[in-house]
Amino acid sequence: MKILIADDHAIVRAGILTTLRENELFTEFLECETGEEALRITDEQNPDYVFMDLSLPKKHGLVVIRELRQKGFDGKIVVLTFHQEEEYIYKSYQAGANGYVKKVAAVSNLNRIVARIEKGARFAVEGYDEEALERLLQSYRGKVTVSREFYGDVFLTAREREVLKGVLAGKTTAELAEDLGISIKTVNIYRGNLLTKYESKNMAELAGKVMKG
Repeated sequence: MKILIADDHAIVRAGILTTLRENELFTEFLECETGEEALRITDEQNPDYVFMDLSLPKKHGLVVIRELRQKGFDGKIVVLTFHQEEEYIYKSYQAGANGYVKKVAAVSNLNRIVARIEKGARFAVEGYDEEALERLLQSYRGKVTVSREFYGDVFLTAREREVLKGVLAGKTTAELAEDLGISIKTVNIYRGNLLTKYESKNMAELAGKVMKG
């Protein structure tokens, strides 16, 4: 089988590659650093498996997964991420991923996830058996989620969305801290996260990008 590893850190790709070379299923290995490259290489090479980080430059991993599925890609997609929030497990499932592995866990878990997928698992997550995973997914089904169109291609945690809504409503940092029951320092951390994710120099520029998106 042919596989593609999409991650912007060479040392991480090397570790993943070393682990997956131990799997007799895989015989051809491709690598890339950005979401746009992942789309292009998948279109050109049609790998059997794509192992993908979520925080990719150029295009977020969740966006890449959705676009691949919309184009009819029927290979297996396994998410590799540092994100600890269970919300990202559900978002990956919704986007069309087949597996999910947290990078804080041993990379060797990858081959166990692959084995579960090869045995027919629709969605396999490191650390969750089938029953626990179904409970997690069920807990998110039916919840109101912010539309992808409103936030463009940037995916936010629940708290980041709350802070962003407050910023767009013109609330000050102190007002946001009081409304959300967190410290001003914590609000500033979330504001910094938003500026980074939207590649903006200030909140005015960020607001403009969000409203255009």
